[in-house]
Amino acid sequence: MGRRLEERSPADEKLFNWGLETELYFYSKRRPATRYLVNYPMRLSKEPGLMDDLLKQLEEEKPGVIVVSDRMLAPLERFLAKHYVFSGQQKYFALYTRRTPPGAP
Repeated sequence: MGRRLEERSPADEKLFNWGLETELYFYSKRRPATRYLVNYPMRLSKEPGLMDDLLKQLEEEKPGVIVVSDRMLAPLERFLAKHYVFSGQQKYFALYTRRTPPGAP
């Protein structure tokens, strides 16, 4: 999967993984788009505002690819539906690529 991500995105583009597969950042040679390397904080913590913080970071960094390997929470589903398109499945990894903004070449 890391090689596929490396081939599908520019070297300076960041990546986000919703799951536990931190090795994707290493094997794809892509930097994480957020400070959250795994989704445990959003799924298990009772601390309010973590999901909002994650979504804010994703909106600011605009990773070209988001890899989903765990059950999504509703706020992330809404974010992906608005900003990303499903672009394929490899084993249990679902890949989403950023939508082209209106007016972009």
